[in-house]
Amino acid sequence: MNDTNLTLNIVVTVLVILFVTLAMGQIIVFNLTKKTKKNLALHKGIACLGMGAAFYALFIAHFHFPAIGWIALAGSVIGILFVGSMIQKHKKKRKKHESSQEKKSPTERKKRSEKVEPQGRGKGKPPSSRKRMEVFLAFFWALLFIGMLLWYFLGD
Repeated sequence: MNDTNLTLNIVVTVLVILFVTLAMGQIIVFNLTKKTKKNLALHKGIACLGMGAAFYALFIAHFHFPAIGWIALAGSVIGILFVGSMIQKHKKKRKKHESSQEKKSPTERKKRSEKVEPQGRGKGKPPSSRKRMEVFLAFFWALLFIGMLLWYFLGD
């Protein structure tokens, strides 16, 4: 195998693993379901990249990779999907357990004077800094990956 094929296989492997990890990560971090309406275009774009990369790794990559390379790539994709689904199941189970404990605990009524008034502008909830950071990181990674692809295909 010459250096060009090896370099191309390494770049493809990194991109496949990256896109599959991003797609699985967004499902876990943003708790995406069929009912998700917020930032739908961005989530769909990342999901399509991840599904396309996983399809390539599982069904097409064996034409371009040596046998051991394809097995490693397909195994890593399957591993990412397995670990991501286990994390998602654990989060759902923990959330269900917490909600059942909240129902069991006796509710305490607070007097009107004891209730906490919301801070910030008016009575609305200020946007959380965590959401801002998640959006920033999503744009950062998207620009980084697009830059890498452009550099690879349009570079020297």
